[in-house]
Amino acid sequence: MAGWILHLVGLRGIVEGEDFLIAEGKSVTVGRSRACDLSLRKCRRWVEREKSGVSGDKEFHTVSRTHLKITFAAADRVEIEDLSSNGTYVDDRRVDRIIITDLSDRTHELTLGVEERFRLEFARDEKQEPPAGPGPAPSGRPAAAKRAVPRGGEMPPDPEPRRRRLDDEDRQ
Repeated sequence: MAGWILHLVGLRGIVEGEDFLIAEGKSVTVGRSRACDLSLRKCRRWVEREKSGVSGDKEFHTVSRTHLKITFAAADRVEIEDLSSNGTYVDDRRVDRIIITDLSDRTHELTLGVEERFRLEFARDEKQEPPAGPGPAPSGRPAAAKRAVPRGGEMPPDPEPRRRRLDDEDRQ
């Protein structure tokens, strides 16, 4: 399944409207800490709240600083490891550690605590050569809207989702 990457689509909570891409062979941590590869405090909705003067961690009371680790080992092996005390859920079932082997056939929902929810699915790796001719998104649904994220620049507010590739050069 060369040319595919793991796609996390934010469905609910602070992550709603966010898009994250994870390359094969990569592991990322997810949580409220800015040290996480995918930090909820770096999401557009949280940044907008901070800019408007709204503070507090009410929304994050069930998300740990480092809540979980996602490892995209291979096209048929995505590992989710719970690192929290409040729980990680895959398809509404609490898990400590799970290996997903059927992501090429169906999507899965990932919930952190009680509010933050992602959809896990495959997407085409845009760094790969595009296939000959048009084709449907891997899930059969239309592809999500995309836009470039300027390096080192502020992201203007945008009602459309954005995609961020989570790899070594993006970690801070």
